[in-house]
Amino acid sequence: GPGRGECFSLEAGMSQIGRGEDQAIQLDFGDNAVSRTNHAAIVYDAENHTFLLGHGGKSNIVRLNDQPVISNEALKDGDMIRIGETTLRFVPLCSPDFNWADTNTDEEESDDVAIA
Repeated sequence: GPGRGECFSLEAGMSQIGRGEDQAIQLDFGDNAVSRTNHAAIVYDAENHTFLLGHGGKSNIVRLNDQPVISNEALKDGDMIRIGETTLRFVPLCSPDFNWADTNTDEEESDDVAIA
């Protein structure tokens, strides 16, 4: 579809998914079956380094690997999330085994350079 190849960055906390401009994950690719606001949400728990998918309370169904999401469901690498007629593949860049915030374990000052 028209959104093929798009990617979305998630921050710690809750990222709402919908068509509206105010959504953290804006799925505005012409799929009117996606609610404008809070169709679904993905939560990143920075303490446990885990991701959860939740239904936003709208009448439209959210599916995880072809199964309806009724309550919060843990996400794992490669999971398929279907919202309306749009399908997303979940590809995390951190996990309980690796977290970007924990990469500098030396007490010495980091030589990393930040570019903004």
